[in-house]
Amino acid sequence: MFKVSNNLIARCLARPMVIQSMGKKKKNLLQPLEGADAKYYNPTVFTGVNEPEYLSLLKPPIPFYHLLNLQFFSPDYVSLEEYTRYIQKFLTGLGFHVSDYWPIPHRLFNYTIMKKEENVVESVVELKKYHRVVQLKDIRAISLPIIIQILEASKPVGLTMNIKQHTDKDTDSRYVINVSLLDLKKELDTIYTELEELGVSGIRKQELIE
Repeated sequence: MFKVSNNLIARCLARPMVIQSMGKKKKNLLQPLEGADAKYYNPTVFTGVNEPEYLSLLKPPIPFYHLLNLQFFSPDYVSLEEYTRYIQKFLTGLGFHVSDYWPIPHRLFNYTIMKKEENVVESVVELKKYHRVVQLKDIRAISLPIIIQILEASKPVGLTMNIKQHTDKDTDSRYVINVSLLDLKKELDTIYTELEELGVSGIRKQELIE
């Protein structure tokens, strides 16, 4: 089976008389092939979708990231806050679109210091690690290396950085679980269960415990 190029398909649509078979016989594409010539029929001539050429012009010439999260981690709360505010103003001044900014609840880490050459704990240190996120929107791929170089050259000591595309998990991480509300729902579910065991029915409201 021979391959048909796009130029050949275009000529087929313009002129019905083209070379269709491998034997280089001129056939009319508007009429189905019959007999011995039918084995030379190439279905790829009729496959595909005829889309207008202007649709390709709607695609951006340079790929871009729709939502990009700049994540910053540091044990120093003050330097982290000042640096993230500086980054927002600086990137906005360069023409980048800073769409959002939010803090993430800090995490507590315990570090155990052992005595040298002994299996004895010398001290235990608690260290908080703070987390901030600066979100950029519609960043061109060729601009991302410039942003990374700016961040690496200006970040303070002790600050670590991560860059990733935005996901639904990043949105969920912004919210803190209300533990007291969950406890109340469990208590209410227990009360409903005890009343149903006593023969009382029709009082459970499922929307209150979900």
